[in-house]
Amino acid sequence: MTTEEKILTLLRTQRRTLSLAESCTGGLLASRLTDIKGSSESFLLGIIAYNNSAKQEVLNVPAGLLKKHGAVSEEVAFGHGHGNLFADRSVLL
Repeated sequence: MTTEEKILTLLRTQRRTLSLAESCTGGLLASRLTDIKGSSESFLLGIIAYNNSAKQEVLNVPAGLLKKHGAVSEEVAFGHGHGNLFADRSVLL
């Protein structure tokens, strides 16, 4: 069983869903998850916000956070998850 299959199995077992926001990975994780039949039961949404303005406008990452820590930082990645429109209904990753 692949890591992605394990993630989806765990989500299904716990009746939870996953939404994610990617940047540098360019949608790689979403692609790997959606390659698995039945993934839509647990995987709700994937956003690729590569440009800083997209991070601000789509994911609500504050401009000050981007300026202070840079686009490739743990702080901004955390902001991706909290700005995700489905974050209130999904496991944050």
